[in-house]
Amino acid sequence: MYDVCIIGSGMIGSLTCLEICKNFPKKNIVFFNPELDGSASKAAGAMLNVFGEIDYGEQFDDYQNRKIDIGINAQNRWKKFFKENKNYKKAKTADDTIIYCKKNSTNLENKCFKEIKKYVIKHEKNKNFNLNKLKKLKKNILVKSDYALIKDEGAIDTNLFFKIISNELANKKNLKIINHKVEKIFSKNDYLKINFLNKSITTKKLVLSAGAFSKDILGNIGNKIQNTFFGIGSALEIKSNKKSKLYNVIPSRTVIRTPNRGSTCGIHIVPRNDNIMYLGAGSNISKIPNYQSRIGTVDYLLSSLKNEISNELDKDLMKNVIGFRPMSFDGKPLIGSLKNNPNIFYISGTKRDGLTYAPIISEVVIGWLEGNRTKLDNFFYDWHPDREPISYGNLEFSIEAYVQNKIAGLIEHDLVKIKLSRLRNQLYDEAYKMNKKIVKRFNLKDNFGIHPEILNVI
Repeated sequence: MYDVCIIGSGMIGSLTCLEICKNFPKKNIVFFNPELDGSASKAAGAMLNVFGEIDYGEQFDDYQNRKIDIGINAQNRWKKFFKENKNYKKAKTADDTIIYCKKNSTNLENKCFKEIKKYVIKHEKNKNFNLNKLKKLKKNILVKSDYALIKDEGAIDTNLFFKIISNELANKKNLKIINHKVEKIFSKNDYLKINFLNKSITTKKLVLSAGAFSKDILGNIGNKIQNTFFGIGSALEIKSNKKSKLYNVIPSRTVIRTPNRGSTCGIHIVPRNDNIMYLGAGSNISKIPNYQSRIGTVDYLLSSLKNEISNELDKDLMKNVIGFRPMSFDGKPLIGSLKNNPNIFYISGTKRDGLTYAPIISEVVIGWLEGNRTKLDNFFYDWHPDREPISYGNLEFSIEAYVQNKIAGLIEHDLVKIKLSRLRNQLYDEAYKMNKKIVKRFNLKDNFGIHPEILNVI
């Protein structure tokens, strides 16, 4: 019988496991840490994002402001983590971010960029930014682009980070590590039974952070949790060296990225270590995991890199990278203990923010294990896992967002074959029909807004 079990080998699961071991040295802890393909954290560009992925438009709730508040608090905790755990510092590969918006960008990209600049100025994140970082860029990207400078929005090399944290966890005397995938979880009186490889263990408390796989693992216990989808992020690792054109163009220890571009997350180039850069990312929402990239996505990433950054990459090597970001039906995080089983703390639906939020979530979990609420609980107060779905604005707002994102994605991928006015009409008609069908199927209110990324998946 274990006191605490943690399932999920991404950043949230690993960091939470580390903090539980430190805070509860007398507890008997078990960690399921399988080496599985598709981990969002291990495949990510690993930007510690707060402002870089802001979307345009005021939603009907305070989602954007809450995301930013959580992100700023998380960044402060990441700074504290690196200060207190100096062996992890070598995994931090970028300190700042430069966001550029090309002059011929889509209407959606321009609006997102304006929102980003508004929040950056409001929070003074570009104050005292090292302008020398821009010298390498001024002769190419910035000649034909507007840009925003974000201080302290850096990145980490997740491959190196997980090597360090795995070694640290392996030396914890109160921790057993099981490198196998969990098959099913069952509730037995006041404890939980966890099955794997024709074996089982029992635990009093469970922290479940297995991304989009979490709901399936729970079986009947998770019946009231809304569906979670696989946000398949396709990216490339580019292996280069200091003679490469990329290293002559991009400032050291800096992320270069664009705003949201619709059906793609926008281009971002993230240093992973001295000779590898991450180029991402495509985005495809799916009901099931897909471990292969679309040819169109890879072609788009490479074309954007050549046209917008550098076209002298023929001698560099590349590798395909796939990761599954968990996305809930309503697009909001699913964080908290289950109503029908308060011994389970469920974490999913964090989409692109899981890695950034990890130190905040781990603190909330510590409070839960201690039986205390913390001030940080207020960040997630109505995002508990077994809630009713939250409307994406209202019907009109969600339809407009769907059309804008779809058009931007089609333009960006050069797939518009008819007049834009006709395309808009077709997309509006398509969106209303799909929304009506989903609302009826899930017995939602007529004016319920379906998240635009989910609308054509169900």
